[in-house]
Amino acid sequence: MSKLGTVPIDCYNSGYGNQIETKYAKETAQLNPPHRFVPWLVVNNKPLAEDYGNFMAYICKAYKGKSPEACRSIRYKTESIGNEKSIPQVCLAEQGRNSTY
Repeated sequence: MSKLGTVPIDCYNSGYGNQIETKYAKETAQLNPPHRFVPWLVVNNKPLAEDYGNFMAYICKAYKGKSPEACRSIRYKTESIGNEKSIPQVCLAEQGRNSTY
């Protein structure tokens, strides 16, 4: 296992932070179905939608190897995708758009 270096990466002054943000903004803009709010989590190309708070169960259920320690106490009851219910505290996508990519 490698350790992190002691020299911080200067994403702000180097412009690298902007490159990373632009890359992921483009990827987000291409989601199908489009994201409706943040956080918008996708596991195995399926959005978790309003059940994002249960993401650990989705990750553990999707994991194909030996069950990690963190997954052993997770309940695997996950809601079916598309099950509409009231939206928890989120930032709606249409209210936050101020850039186009």
